[in-house]
Amino acid sequence: MICAEDELGIGSSHDGIVVLESSLKPGTPLAQVFPVYKDTVYEIGLTPNRADAMGHYGVARDLRAGLGQNKQLPPLNSVSISHFSIENYSTPIEIDVQAPEKAPRYLGIVVSNLQVKPSPDWLQNRLKAIGLTPINNVVDVTNFVLHGLGQPLHAFDYEKISQKKIVVRNAEEDEKLITLDGVERSLNTEDLVICDAEKPLCIAGVYGGLASGVSETTTSVLLESAYFDPISIRKTSKTHGLHTDASFRFERGVDISFCKVALKRAAVLLKELANGTISSDLIELYPKEAVPVSLFLNYDKLNKTAGAPLPSEHIKSILSHLEFKVLNETEAGLGIVVPTYRNDVTREIDVIEEVLRVYGYNRIPIPEKFFYAPSSAKENTNIALQNEVADHLVALGYTETLSNSLTQANENPAQIKLQNALSSDLQAMRTELLSSGLKTVAYNSNRQQKDLKIFEFGKVYSREDSTMTESHELLLMATGRRHPQHWMVDDQKVSLYDLKSLCYALLQKLEIGRFEEKPIDESSLYSESIGIFNKESLIAQMGVVHPKMAKSFGLSQAVVGAKLNWDYLIEHAHQREFKLREVSKHPIVYRDLALILEEATTFGELYTRCFEAERKLLKAVNLFDVYTGKGVPENKKSYAIQLQFSDTNKTLTDKEIDKAVARIYTQLQTTLNAELRT
Repeated sequence: MICAEDELGIGSSHDGIVVLESSLKPGTPLAQVFPVYKDTVYEIGLTPNRADAMGHYGVARDLRAGLGQNKQLPPLNSVSISHFSIENYSTPIEIDVQAPEKAPRYLGIVVSNLQVKPSPDWLQNRLKAIGLTPINNVVDVTNFVLHGLGQPLHAFDYEKISQKKIVVRNAEEDEKLITLDGVERSLNTEDLVICDAEKPLCIAGVYGGLASGVSETTTSVLLESAYFDPISIRKTSKTHGLHTDASFRFERGVDISFCKVALKRAAVLLKELANGTISSDLIELYPKEAVPVSLFLNYDKLNKTAGAPLPSEHIKSILSHLEFKVLNETEAGLGIVVPTYRNDVTREIDVIEEVLRVYGYNRIPIPEKFFYAPSSAKENTNIALQNEVADHLVALGYTETLSNSLTQANENPAQIKLQNALSSDLQAMRTELLSSGLKTVAYNSNRQQKDLKIFEFGKVYSREDSTMTESHELLLMATGRRHPQHWMVDDQKVSLYDLKSLCYALLQKLEIGRFEEKPIDESSLYSESIGIFNKESLIAQMGVVHPKMAKSFGLSQAVVGAKLNWDYLIEHAHQREFKLREVSKHPIVYRDLALILEEATTFGELYTRCFEAERKLLKAVNLFDVYTGKGVPENKKSYAIQLQFSDTNKTLTDKEIDKAVARIYTQLQTTLNAELRT
């Protein structure tokens, strides 16, 4: 492979290929040819509440507390700000915070006479080690402090600040700002912005503005350090789809007491690396100082939670290493003050968690005896029934899936939209499970998995005026071959009747009372559809997914789907009252009709017209074939139906059957323009 300097990470040039000395043997490590920076990089996983560990200093503090359990207590180096001093006041700045509830603490200071240039190698190497691209010494310093101390900073070009005044306020509706990525964004009144006397300079805590950014011609900067309200920052970040290192930390809550230290540290580094001069007063607006949380830690509760007694001296040592202050101690426990960097610790149980995680859960001895008290709580019927049905479906070759209940927004008035959507693909609550199932089928189909049988238990949500409802459904879906490919088995495709028989089997297994089958019109979802009812309650509906809908998901093969009303099944499962009825002594008579119908005619219409014509003797109407093609006129289709006749009191004669069939055909001919297919 031939590479340029920047591709090898040994320089910034991309002008040409790096040519090595011909005397070098192939296989020689590049580190022996060029001076390569070596560092050790640790990757850690953080839970969302640990904003304090989103910087090297916070991680070091936690590691020190952990090492203290092994009698090792290395010093925690303090942040070097001893060289901070204001040299003159030649570049004054005025700051006005008009939204103190969103910016409880705001600080600023000006550093002038800067030389914007590339950062020294040590700083560039440290930024590269954590995946950042060095830009210039000013921007690199703010990133260095951000990742080192966990406090986001921002640098404004001082000369571009109108009237040398900073205003922190809510944005005006549809106010415009071109951000650093060159995109013009329309702001809203929920957004907090940093402005000068005339215009917005940046979106507070989220993204900088292009007009006030640091460039090669910058000679003075205003350094900003602040604490912004996490909820406000999160709303703005989600609204504009901007996710930055700064917003990531502000959303979770930075240490409000560390803002000034971080600002001084950055100012000192700019003096050292950019030959800057601190030339303004350090302005701080902190009208209502944050009050640390005070708690009482009960020893007995801690020991019961741990399952073993912990020495009080050990507990105090751990809290001390984590910078929790002990105000007083009694035989019952400790009165403590939580440090401001742990804004997630608000309850006694949170303190117990801190003690135990540092102490080490693996150090708590396992007791020789366990005591178990059986719960008298009523069994969760939903879970038990769900497991019963899931086991049955899995045994039949179905696979359970789980999909997101959030989906894309559309024009459906019943859809419930989210006010703070995570992304453009997750803006609303789903109103049906069918789309989720089709996504799963399409995903697998695109990976050569054409034969699928899946099911999913899930919630769906809808709105009618101001009323919102939540209901449970069971989705069944199948596509492809009925059986795995084998030389002994015919290559048959799954059909609507496979799903229909499965639904009947499930209802019988759950001992649902009497139910009946009726055609229903769901033309937007299915090309052919059937409903199963118990009186007026719709228990299940199924059909062949409409080709247009399947195509919208990239599917060309036929898919059959069914949804069952899970709320109804939970309520009525295993509660059927059996009624015995004598089997009729008289035979059932069958007659088949092949009809030519308009293409738009549904089986539901056909079903209804049949029973309108014959109510007494007709017991069932079944559709067993649908055909279009050769022999059938254009814009027409053929339905083959089976009519079932019986009388519980006598055997029907051919004459009676023929009269009933004639009445039915006449009704279909009159109302649906039906013709007999010959």
